[in-house]
Amino acid sequence: MSSHVILLTDAHEAPAYELIEAAHIDGAGSFTIAVRIVIPLQRYVIALAARVVREVADLVRRSTEQAKQLATLSIDTEIRFRSPVERAAFSNELTGAVAKLVARYHDASAPGGRAHRLVVVAHPLPGKAGK
Repeated sequence: MSSHVILLTDAHEAPAYELIEAAHIDGAGSFTIAVRIVIPLQRYVIALAARVVREVADLVRRSTEQAKQLATLSIDTEIRFRSPVERAAFSNELTGAVAKLVARYHDASAPGGRAHRLVVVAHPLPGKAGK
């Protein structure tokens, strides 16, 4: 099994801003921009989340059938960035750290080793109702 690391950072956001600006210039409203630009750019994150749900649900089912524990690692936190520049810097540092860890610990030829999926996703928190 080979190691594949897909690291997506804020790189897609610059073209998104340009597309949104062009759409505004062409007279598109907020709804049109959301439906035709913003949501399609986030499809990968949605598909990734769906894959995680499918895979983990299958693993839970199989571990329950075999009466075994399922070893997982979850990290969940909130972070508030002062600016888009700091968010981009954080993304770059996190990407570098993950790449170094994968390079250090991945061993495709490890006897008895087991592949794991690592998913790191960051998204803005939804606004609270009434705010």
